[in-house]
Amino acid sequence: MRTTMVRLAALVGALLLLGGAAMGQPAPGEPKKPAEEKKPSQLEELLAQALRDNPDVRVAEAKMREAEAELNRARLQAIQKVVAHQHNTETLESAVKTAQARVVVAETNVRLAEAEYQRMADIAKKGVVAQSEVDAAQAKVKQAAADLEAAKAGLQAAKADLAKAQAELPYLLGKATKDDKADATMQVWEFLRLHRTDETAAERLIYTLSMTQAKTAWTANQQPRGTVAEKLRKALDAPINVRFEEQSLDDVLRWIQAQAGVPVVDTLPRDLKTKKLTLSVSNISQGAAFQLLEDVAGVQFAVRDYGILVSDKLPSGVTRLHDFWKAAEKPKAAEEKPRPAGKNPPPGNVEGKVTEVDADAGLVAIAVSGDPGLAKGHTLEVYRHTEDKLFRYLGTLRIENVKGDNAVGKVINRVNAPLKVGDRVSSKFFVD
Repeated sequence: MRTTMVRLAALVGALLLLGGAAMGQPAPGEPKKPAEEKKPSQLEELLAQALRDNPDVRVAEAKMREAEAELNRARLQAIQKVVAHQHNTETLESAVKTAQARVVVAETNVRLAEAEYQRMADIAKKGVVAQSEVDAAQAKVKQAAADLEAAKAGLQAAKADLAKAQAELPYLLGKATKDDKADATMQVWEFLRLHRTDETAAERLIYTLSMTQAKTAWTANQQPRGTVAEKLRKALDAPINVRFEEQSLDDVLRWIQAQAGVPVVDTLPRDLKTKKLTLSVSNISQGAAFQLLEDVAGVQFAVRDYGILVSDKLPSGVTRLHDFWKAAEKPKAAEEKPRPAGKNPPPGNVEGKVTEVDADAGLVAIAVSGDPGLAKGHTLEVYRHTEDKLFRYLGTLRIENVKGDNAVGKVINRVNAPLKVGDRVSSKFFVD
């Protein structure tokens, strides 16, 4: 029975093997034959060739690549503009803070000048100082007041520049509307209306735009290397030849800007800029060339922090280019040397007594004798002869004014006791 079952199983296996072979299926253990690749139809081949080589398709692909390049370029420009705007805004904010600090300093200088003038006026009433020194103190008050007005004008201009820069941000970010643009324009005109002096709004607008152009050039690193003052001082002494025949003043200014190497900003009217000039001068300095243009063209040049300003009427408080150029040639006088700190005794022996004391102002009047070499800026020591025939050192005076045998001194250190009439002064009494 068992033998019969084994034979039957072997017969069934043989039949299955024959059936599989008849149906084309590989026998167990035989490798499968790779399937034959299906070839594309003729239509598919034609479509692929058309998409690859059709001129319209190729032109469209080129336009797409160009558009992608333009998009990348626009994105890069937008990034650069936003970065430059942020840097410019930070610079203008710093300029506003600097202008505010200058106003504070100018206000302090006005108060100090007024106090000094009042002090000199009070001393003049006592006949200690000459009227010329009182007038000089009054002139310093006027100069300090003028500096304060200039500082306030600079602060207004700095705030206007900052406001203008801040108004440009919405346009860079794509948030501005036509109404925003109109509002910004009205703000500019309102600022010009409020802050103009004797100029018309149009002239002031031209001046503002000129300042903006100069500052834009400076921000874009178009400025000369080094500070404007250093660059200009070297350029003004350099020799040049001036040759122009029927050239407009505008062309001449562009040429002289290239020669000087610093920005030249003008607020000239159009009719003056188109004025024709014929000039022929050899081997003159650039400073003399500026003088020549002032004489021939009827313009004026001034030195500013951003470069050179040229106008038919300069604003008050500016430094004329001629004064800037010639200032470097003036030798410093001996009295302009910085006053040394601490002791500065006169060269000879000076003795004297205190005749009057103004404790509030820290001033004393003294009568001196001995060597007449006492001068303003010298120092004398104050001491007192006590009842026990000892000498008590009191402090140091700096001489503010000398008139004959009389002088006025100011206490420059902390005195050991209040000064009084009868105290003695000397150039030889030193205490470490």
